[in-house]
Amino acid sequence: MSISADDVPLPLEATRPYLQRAQELRSAHPLASHALRMLAMRLALKMRSSLRTADMPFVQALMEQLESEEHALRERGSTERDTQAAVRTLALDLYSRAKAADKPEISHPHPSMSWTVVDAPKVARAFHASAILLDTLRLFDPQLPPEMAKVQHAAHTRSHERRACVSRRQESAVCEREARGDEGGKR
Repeated sequence: MSISADDVPLPLEATRPYLQRAQELRSAHPLASHALRMLAMRLALKMRSSLRTADMPFVQALMEQLESEEHALRERGSTERDTQAAVRTLALDLYSRAKAADKPEISHPHPSMSWTVVDAPKVARAFHASAILLDTLRLFDPQLPPEMAKVQHAAHTRSHERRACVSRRQESAVCEREARGDEGGKR
C-alpha cells in the first residue's frame, strides 16, 4: 500500500513535510525518499501516545511501505552508508542550486517581475527541501556535523525569507488589483 502526504492525520501533521518531499523524490531519488519516510515514521512513533485509534491505519500503512522499500533496497545492495551519502549529496546539490538561482538583492519583489512569479517560489522550495533532507541525516547521527548544521540553518532561514517575499508579492498583487478595481482579473 502506498501512502500519500495528503492523507496525513492531523495529530501527525509534523510528518507531512518529510512525506511530501519523499513523494516528490520517490522515483528520481529512492534512497533519499526512503530516508525521509523513515524519519517520518520515527516522528510518528514518538507521537504514538497522542494518536487516536483512527490514526493507526496510516502509521501501519507507512510501516508496511517502509518494509517493502527496505526489502527492495536490500535486494539492490543498498546500504545505510549509501542512503546517508545519497541524502547528503542531494541536500547539498539542492542548496547549491537554490543559492545560485536566488536573488538576495530582491528583498521587496514586485508582482510584475518575472523572477518573483516564476523563480522565487522554486528557490524557496529548493531551500526548504535541502533543509528537510539535511534533517534526515539525523537518522544516522543525532548531531549534524557543524558544516551541515550551518547549511541547514542557512537553507531553512532563506526558505522562510523567500516564502515571505512570495506571500508579500501575492498580497501586493491583490492590493494592486483592488486599487484598480480589478477583482479576480476582471475589468
